[in-house]
Amino acid sequence: MNIAYQIYVPSIINCLRYLIKLDIRNTSFCDNQKGILVHMKYLPSSLTHLGIYDCFIENIFEQIGKLIRLETLELSNINLINVPNQIGNLSSLSFLSLPSNKLIHIPSTIKNLHLLSKINLKNNRQLRSIQMLNGLKSLKILDVRHCSIDRLPLYLSQLTNLYMSNNYLINLVGIETLGYENNYKKYFYFDFNRIELIPTRIRYVKNLYWLNLNNNYLENLPKDIFNIMTLSYLYMQYNRFHHQQLEFIANKFKYNNPNLTLIYSNKSFM
Repeated sequence: MNIAYQIYVPSIINCLRYLIKLDIRNTSFCDNQKGILVHMKYLPSSLTHLGIYDCFIENIFEQIGKLIRLETLELSNINLINVPNQIGNLSSLSFLSLPSNKLIHIPSTIKNLHLLSKINLKNNRQLRSIQMLNGLKSLKILDVRHCSIDRLPLYLSQLTNLYMSNNYLINLVGIETLGYENNYKKYFYFDFNRIELIPTRIRYVKNLYWLNLNNNYLENLPKDIFNIMTLSYLYMQYNRFHHQQLEFIANKFKYNNPNLTLIYSNKSFM
């Protein structure tokens, strides 16, 4: 069911006991100027997908915990400030998308979501930490671009895709704990941060295939990175390498890893 560009959410949704999918876009949940939520707590527990986009809510209802059949929850651009602890009751959830909101933190109960494989938190400018995600065993894709995060998440054993562009990272300490229990190709995006240090333990990342380090504060690379034979694409433009250092790095990769595509200082070689 799709509800879009209406004045209010129709009360009929409270009666649809077997509704599976519900998308609401640019429609008010409020019955007056005070922002009192209506209908939300009466959403049918049969829902497996709930999407709310471009509305004004700020806080989602605590009763969301009763939607135990939800597999996907998308709340985009709704001025969301807090996520209730009850989200940890959504035991069937595999995809959580909360982009373009005003989130400050993530509740610790998110660790209860053992089927959660994809999270999108991009464009939450006030979000400074995602340490509450540490140890999520099923998480494969994490998108936290355009936030204010200064540390990597840790011990995400099934992770394959990590998007952390435009944050406040200063190093990649703990990168070896990402995706350590699978052999799928790893795609890591760390461009537009403040990274000064790449730890030597990057050599322990399993099947590191794509690494974007553009627009950071790097002056050198650890010698271990030259021996990562799975690395096929490395982006390192607009850092603080001296010209001679760049030439050394390029030649070293040509010798050690000739199949690598290296993008540096507006040049590339294969």
